This record gives sequence, structure tokens and C-alpha cells, in this order.
Amino acid sequence: MTSQQPNSPAPTTEADTEVTGRVLQVNIPAGTFELWPDGETKITAVFPPELERRIIGAMTYRSFARLQVQGRGEFADGRLKRIVKIHQTKTVLDKRETPPGHRPIWDEIADIVKDNPAEEWAKLPTDLAKNHDHYLYGTPKK
Repeated sequence: MTSQQPNSPAPTTEADTEVTGRVLQVNIPAGTFELWPDGETKITAVFPPELERRIIGAMTYRSFARLQVQGRGEFADGRLKRIVKIHQTKTVLDKRETPPGHRPIWDEIADIVKDNPAEEWAKLPTDLAKNHDHYLYGTPKK
């Protein structure tokens, strides 16, 4: 039987894990972020450069979305402390925290489209996306 010294760190083990939580802090130069599952303390995760955009997006939309992470976790005393390698991430919408009256943008667009007859849509310039500054502000066309 081994005993642990009073001030020594808890022994750690690694295993595959899946955890979902809010991303509340991102350290881009270090390639890490903090994931906060409900009712738990933060879990630090290491992300590869190709996931930078997704991680920042998860932090930006933290009020109504969570990030689900599958990867290799480091455990101490049976608790997940760190994700050392990410295999997969997925954004999970949290409908409980959607602001009152909030509607997805695609619903708003569908309402605008259905309320206007096709002949009105046909009047729009075919280069509207490319030259929106021209049509809005009068700048030269591209």
C-alpha cells in the first residue's frame, strides 16, 4: 500500500472522456481554454490551432450555447481536471437560456421573404451582395 505525502499532488490518470460546458476564457497563445460544466469547477483544455475559431465562437455565444468536447482527459482523485487532447467538439444550443422573444435569424428572413411578392424581389439588383456599399452609401461599384 502506498501513502501520499500531505503536500504532494494527487496521482493522475488519463482516459477518454466527454464533457459539456461553457467556454468562459480562451488563451490563444497558449492554445488553452476553460470549460465550465454545470455545478463543477473549471476544466482546462488544450486545443490545436485548427479549432481556434470554434473555441472562440463557443466563448462568444456562451449565453445560449455550450461546447461538447470528446477527447483524452487527465483525472485526479476521480475528477476530470484537464483535457489534454481533443478528438471532437460540437456546439450544443441551450434552449433554457435563450433570451425571451429571441427568434433564429432564418425565421426572421423567412417572414420577410413570404411577406413580399416575387415581383418585388425580382427588382433587386443582381450584384447587391457584391456592391452593397454602392447601393447603401453611393460608393463606386466594384
